[in-house]
Amino acid sequence: MKKRLSILAAAILGVVALSFVTTQILDAGEGFTSAGGDDNAATTCSGTTTYLDGEGNCDDIDPVYEGELTNSAGLLGALDDETGTGVAVFGTSPTFTTGIAVPDNSISDEEIDEGGTFAWTGGHTFSSTLTASATTDVTGAFTSLGIDDNADAEAINIDVNEIVTIPKQPAFLATADIQSNISSGTNLVFGTEVFDQNADYADSTGIFTAPVTGKYFFTASVQASAVDTASSLVQIAVISSNRTLIAAFIDPSNVLAADGQWTFDFSSLVDMDAADTIQLDWQQTGGANQVDTLAAGYFSGFLAN
Repeated sequence: MKKRLSILAAAILGVVALSFVTTQILDAGEGFTSAGGDDNAATTCSGTTTYLDGEGNCDDIDPVYEGELTNSAGLLGALDDETGTGVAVFGTSPTFTTGIAVPDNSISDEEIDEGGTFAWTGGHTFSSTLTASATTDVTGAFTSLGIDDNADAEAINIDVNEIVTIPKQPAFLATADIQSNISSGTNLVFGTEVFDQNADYADSTGIFTAPVTGKYFFTASVQASAVDTASSLVQIAVISSNRTLIAAFIDPSNVLAADGQWTFDFSSLVDMDAADTIQLDWQQTGGANQVDTLAAGYFSGFLAN
């Protein structure tokens, strides 16, 4: 047991009287009994280190610090096992069992060095680069400076050479089927897919369906043989949900000396809404239905914006 001696001075009838008050301090495991007041009440304290205050009451707080624990600075002064840099960190590598809620713009970019779960309660604007470790995963939708992410799988890949690929970006290329003796209005089919990223092109019908609203760029080449010089007009029509474009046209009677072969090329940027379709049709005015398409033709497209 340790004791603290306090000296109280009082002026009584011009005579200075000294009063000695002893504050008892118990170490862990000790107990004591102190008579207090005229009612002869006994105060018994036990347990961990306990302080008996000046009124004979038990207290877990050293009277020296009792008036100072009203703010964080007072708490810091009372601590003897603070291991941080003045912020009451009780370990060099503390582990948090739940996510950390951080108010808006409460920490600087340089202070973020997180390897696990980090939950934001609001927005945070980064003035410099935010670097994530190779094992950092971000789940759920997020919006970051104009980028909206509702993906549930990898949407953008950036390799070590800073080359960006978009695995599900709509893009396709297909080569032509041989179609014989086609008539005006025939849908041209490009039935051999070279690739069809995101599976938006139907090789059985030659029709592409836009998965999202945007601007799509298409190219095509149609090689036709036995074009009839008796026809006054033959053309490739690009038929989309929003409009029809004429890819290429000729007047066989003027450009061909005899029935023969002609290549029709097409490229254009086309606006499409989600679920809109686009296809190529053969259109002919006059002459016989004798044209054949050749396998050297192709049809391709991709989402540009």
